[in-house]
Amino acid sequence: MGRKFFKKYSYILIFMAVTILMFGCGTQNNLLGTWESADGEVLEFFEDGTLIITDKFLTASGKYNIIEDNRVRIELDGLWGIAGAQVISYEISGNQLYFEGTTYTKTK
Repeated sequence: MGRKFFKKYSYILIFMAVTILMFGCGTQNNLLGTWESADGEVLEFFEDGTLIITDKFLTASGKYNIIEDNRVRIELDGLWGIAGAQVISYEISGNQLYFEGTTYTKTK
């Protein structure tokens, strides 16, 4: 009984540990979707890690990744990215995104 018992339950324990690691260590991407500020600036975050920022006069695109809860690294393309990647803190409450001193409302 000893060896069979150990073998049987060791598989169960390994499965449980892997499951906990898979679901417990990931950060949730709650930025996905379209967010719009009162002055018309739009932030669009896509599942593939790209984003588009649009305001009244220009559009910028780039890549993003969530570093940890409430911190995102953004790297814009072209001249907008000349300063390099930025790490920005944000907060989401309901359908409101607080990002760089601006409040955005989720539209999609």
